[in-house]
Amino acid sequence: MTAPATEIAWVQSGSSPPLSFEAFDKVAGTKAPGFEPFVSAEIVADFLDVTRRQVLEWARANLIPAHPLGSGKRRIWRFRLSEIAADVLSRHQPQAITMPAGSPRSQRRKI
Repeated sequence: MTAPATEIAWVQSGSSPPLSFEAFDKVAGTKAPGFEPFVSAEIVADFLDVTRRQVLEWARANLIPAHPLGSGKRRIWRFRLSEIAADVLSRHQPQAITMPAGSPRSQRRKI
């Protein structure tokens, strides 16, 4: 069986082969459990229960881990849910502020 012409072309050029859909399915399937696909802002918005626009604003401001594709003004942003979850969980949660009961005026009277 001979190889297709496109396969021969990239072998002769010395470059890496193009990733076919079959090869991608093998990589993304059970044979590569460490592979996590990139997801769009819509999926992250559903995950965080915010709007897509808010996710994109956070990405542009570098407030959440994001991967821009392209170098122009209109970039395509992609995310990994594991990075988003780790970032959200690692943020310092403020401690509850305990305030004395009553108004400041009543506190002055007690002294």
